[in-house]
Amino acid sequence: MLCYALRMHFRQLFPLLLVAAGASACGGNGIAGLTGNGSIPTQREAAIADCTGHRNVRPVTIVLSCADGNALVSHATWSAWGKESATGRGVLRQNACRPTCASSSFTSREVLLYATLPSGPSASPSFTSLTVTPSGGDGIPVIYRLKESS
Repeated sequence: MLCYALRMHFRQLFPLLLVAAGASACGGNGIAGLTGNGSIPTQREAAIADCTGHRNVRPVTIVLSCADGNALVSHATWSAWGKESATGRGVLRQNACRPTCASSSFTSREVLLYATLPSGPSASPSFTSLTVTPSGGDGIPVIYRLKESS
């Protein structure tokens, strides 16, 4: 019943998120991923893998909680993208989960992004760590584990 309520809540607020993370909702692995609007990586170019393991370079949206979609970075822009790290900015959208996640609303906050720790074959590495730091110096950085490409 809770899973159904979560899906109905997200369906009203984030139809595109459901398309991207549909199979992961209420049964994913809790590892971050991305949704569209990036570019397909060339060989030896580091990427960020989505919730299903597909790789993308400079993604615009990164789902930080594949299992339930309660946190994501949107409007990501990247000032640097290399084989070892990537830096950028975006908007963190996070469900406050008060009193419950199903009945709560999302908050938005501008953040700095730092992707690191490439892993996988040298011909197709994927970043496995994303540090999300609130802009303006107020708040604590949070490190998210990113999914490795499959």
